[in-house]
Amino acid sequence: MIPRRSNFQNLIKLAAYSGGLVVFLLTGLAVADAPVIDLSGRSSGTAAPKLEDRVSKLERVLENQTLIDMNQRLEALQEQTSQLLGQMEEARHTLDDLQRRQRELYLDVDRRLQALEAGAARASAPPASGNTAPPSAGDGEARSAYQNALNILRQGKYDDAISQFRAFLVKFPKSEYADNAQYWLGDANYIQQHYDIALKEFEKLLADYPDSKRGTDALLKTGLIQQELGNSTKAQLILNNLKARYPNTPEAQIAEKRLQQIKLQSRP
Repeated sequence: MIPRRSNFQNLIKLAAYSGGLVVFLLTGLAVADAPVIDLSGRSSGTAAPKLEDRVSKLERVLENQTLIDMNQRLEALQEQTSQLLGQMEEARHTLDDLQRRQRELYLDVDRRLQALEAGAARASAPPASGNTAPPSAGDGEARSAYQNALNILRQGKYDDAISQFRAFLVKFPKSEYADNAQYWLGDANYIQQHYDIALKEFEKLLADYPDSKRGTDALLKTGLIQQELGNSTKAQLILNNLKARYPNTPEAQIAEKRLQQIKLQSRP
């Protein structure tokens, strides 16, 4: 039997469709296996690793730059620290030199005052006569002990001088040099910035030797010590008292300058 024409055409279409489906499936498999091509013509399979490498390289560059910056800052800080240490050392030497010069000037002034006092005492002394009693051995011993302690102080051996002056006051409490020895006890501690001890020694001088020629200086030092200790109110009271009791003296002039300084420091 010869098939109809329409059936024959249907068979041809079925074969065509079957072949197309096979081609489509084969094409899909090929496309799935093929690498994806971007616009630059490079496959995406190799682009991802290169991007990660670039990111890692960029991170390493940034880390290295950060370390370099930190190292440079550290070197700059070390240089600034070294400069500051050098300036502090220079300032310390300058301060030590100023203190040494001040101490030498102060002691030189004291030597001159003692020489003037000794000359005035000799000039006012009555003429020697047979009835004049010679100085006792105790006076000569006290003078020698006092001078020895003073020489030690002039050499800058403050602790040794303090020991010598204390021993002098124990042995010669009624000596004419006792008030001076008491004053130098306070001053030796004052120079070493032992302010609490110096304050007690100066106050003892003012209490035990109210007529001492060292009184004005001792009173001034008590005011200065109170200022150093941060007791501005007490310092002002002492310095104002000094100005009232001993006007027109060098100590009063120093007191006035310190009072002005305290006022400036107390301003807001």
